[in-house]
Amino acid sequence: MKLNIFKANKGSGKGTTLQAAARHPLEGVVFTGVVRDVATNGQAVLEHSCGVAVFVRGAWLGERITVKITAFKKRFAVAQLLNVDEPCEQRITPFCAHFMSLAKPRAPSCGGCAWQFIEYDAQLAQKQRWVSSAMERLTGKVSQTALAPIAASAKAMGYRNRAEFKSDGRILGFNATQSDALIDVKTCGLLNVQVAEHLASLRARLPNEQWTGKKRKGKKSYTLLAVDDAMPIEAVEANVRRPFMQGNSGQNTVLQQWLRDALSPSVQCTSHKVLELFAGSGNFTRTLATLGFEQIIAAEVVPVAVDHLQALGLQGVKAEVADLFDETALSALCKKHDDAKILVLDPPREGLMCSKPLFEHKGFERVAYISCDLATCMRDVQGFMAKGYTLVSVLPVDMFPQTPHIELCVLLERTDR
Repeated sequence: MKLNIFKANKGSGKGTTLQAAARHPLEGVVFTGVVRDVATNGQAVLEHSCGVAVFVRGAWLGERITVKITAFKKRFAVAQLLNVDEPCEQRITPFCAHFMSLAKPRAPSCGGCAWQFIEYDAQLAQKQRWVSSAMERLTGKVSQTALAPIAASAKAMGYRNRAEFKSDGRILGFNATQSDALIDVKTCGLLNVQVAEHLASLRARLPNEQWTGKKRKGKKSYTLLAVDDAMPIEAVEANVRRPFMQGNSGQNTVLQQWLRDALSPSVQCTSHKVLELFAGSGNFTRTLATLGFEQIIAAEVVPVAVDHLQALGLQGVKAEVADLFDETALSALCKKHDDAKILVLDPPREGLMCSKPLFEHKGFERVAYISCDLATCMRDVQGFMAKGYTLVSVLPVDMFPQTPHIELCVLLERTDR
């Protein structure tokens, strides 16, 4: 089926796009194809005969599938999976009743675990391919010594030490995929024992008028119930907000050990000042303190997190509140600590929103960058490399099995040092 997908309606006066009110010719089309790739958002990618890339949930590389195109988004289409005609060898039966069902394609499905239909080893291999491809685009080639094998999670299930449930007072659970609808979750296979017990305890309190959501601008809002395995259930009900923590305790230990190993050559010079940005409540600051550095400046945007960090009383650590998203504030911080030799970064998913002051800092000899987003991490690494840094090593870490999320540990050093 050949379609002139960019042909405009008559009288539009525009020769390259459809009028906004027109229904795209691809919408509603059913076709069969082979998945050629898996995108970093976790969706399978196949190609319509007219050359348009089509994204669909619930399929894997090499599978022959039948899909129905539901929307056209400028230069790609989104589809609904109708059938897996030729499954791959790695396909398994999803473990959760809330996962998308081909038998009930219109039923809302939980938006949490996009990959529970595929074996864990295949998930790891795909994530490794993503990192390898990104590094190849960045450097032109991938050094086997620079890219380490992905660090698998010791637990592919039952690993989550925290969760954010939502409730409208009648049901409790997670949001549906690409929707504000609420899935009533009775159990979740990703939760560790303590968090699963919290879920059961919260559900025992339903119905609950105090959790009734309110409508805002025509949309339903829900009561957020954030829990972690170190939080008593009374604190959850009181809506006590706790500092951010990594969602997989075992893999967090991997990150901390990587940081310790990455900076171990610098321990011979413990007089070197360390500047840690996005320090949070001290997750990696604790590791830095154990290495014996005499001066560790731990900067964080959120004052409450800085209070928690200061309360730890870590040797050699000075915690500071700083707006790390403002170039003027970050420039002032870098100028104040222009004698810092080591930079440690753990930014949010958006990466370094302000990067120029860091790229132009003349004192950093080593940069340890811990990232939760592949694209923004490679963008920032490219910026450091343009300023004379060498990419020494990259360790991918699988923080959240059953999802496309990937964590990265990147070490850079000054080329001339």
